[in-house]
Amino acid sequence: GFVTFTKNSVGIEDRDLAYDLFVGPNPATDEGLVRISVLKDVNDASFGITNMIGQNVYSQKAPLMAGKNIIPFNVSELRNGIYIVSITSSTGLLMQERLVVNH
Repeated sequence: GFVTFTKNSVGIEDRDLAYDLFVGPNPATDEGLVRISVLKDVNDASFGITNMIGQNVYSQKAPLMAGKNIIPFNVSELRNGIYIVSITSSTGLLMQERLVVNH
């Protein structure tokens, strides 16, 4: 399904920034992808995967253009388990989703 995330900010207008989110396949075996659409460019976005004890196990810069973006990632080196996939920027968290890795 699709999940809508709302960016919270201080200002005149708060509006949805990220929409049409997909993280999968779930469970992932070797490769996965994030499909995320944003309303405006987010040039400083970063993609990361964190394990359940809070350790960052993968990260990369992931600038987003307004509209649909696809970010592929490799999980073949990760151990089986549950991880948190997130995309952040200087304005805060854009998306966060759980991912199960099962080789």
